[in-house]
Amino acid sequence: MTTKALAKFTAELCYEKLSAHSIEMAKKCLLDWLGIAIRGSQEKPVRIIHDVILQGDAPQANIFGSLPAKKASALNAAFINSAASHSLDFDDLHNPSIIHPACVVVSPALAVCEAEHKSGKQLISAICAGYEASGRVGEAVIPESYFFWHTTGTAGTIAAGAAAANALGLDAQQTLMCYGSAGTQAAGLWEFLKEGAMSKPLHTGKASYSGVLSAYLSQKGFTAASEILEGEKGFCRAMVKEPHLEKLTENMSTDKLKIDINSFKPYACCKHAHAALYAIQ
Repeated sequence: MTTKALAKFTAELCYEKLSAHSIEMAKKCLLDWLGIAIRGSQEKPVRIIHDVILQGDAPQANIFGSLPAKKASALNAAFINSAASHSLDFDDLHNPSIIHPACVVVSPALAVCEAEHKSGKQLISAICAGYEASGRVGEAVIPESYFFWHTTGTAGTIAAGAAAANALGLDAQQTLMCYGSAGTQAAGLWEFLKEGAMSKPLHTGKASYSGVLSAYLSQKGFTAASEILEGEKGFCRAMVKEPHLEKLTENMSTDKLKIDINSFKPYACCKHAHAALYAIQ
């Protein structure tokens, strides 16, 4: 089963298996995410999300950009930080999948690691696991799904689950169930673009929340679809008529992870505008 193979791979991805390049890239992704999250936390959509979410919450993980400093539950910290780190659209991009991975991977990974008192090495492996799921699931439905679906919100939900599951130390079977719960919650439609509405950071915040929720549910024995990616009524076939299912497991190895080819923005804007900016220079 394809989902099972990918879940096993991300569950068993640990710091000791990572190349020096993957570790360095994970650190760069974390640093890039942090700067964007802190500034993005001041945007109006994020402040609204912040005020709605933080109503009677357990102080487990930091919310970046809050003055005075605030903490929230791992679920809500992941939600708010994820929304903040995507609100400006300055965040990193995995080009083949058209996904901004950090907002839906670093946000849940850091929240869970902080709440559960995990090590820095565990955080790095969780980030790498999340980026792997992000790239592979995204590539399975791109470019066809992009007309309707915001891939960072859809495939990003599963990526968030992979990161949170790795951070919690869930085994392969628990991670498989986490994938199932995350996949059934995946959403994010482009209709809001016509009005310039605030939905984009909501997509990523909810993806991160759903991923963390799915990991904690799985830890407690909650069951879900075991073929959520390739199944007849699963994620990939719901997104596109003919998904690229081979992308889910193709050349899967720690020798070359998806995070290794991640990109960072040289310009503070959507990457679709970068070619024109290069031309102007």
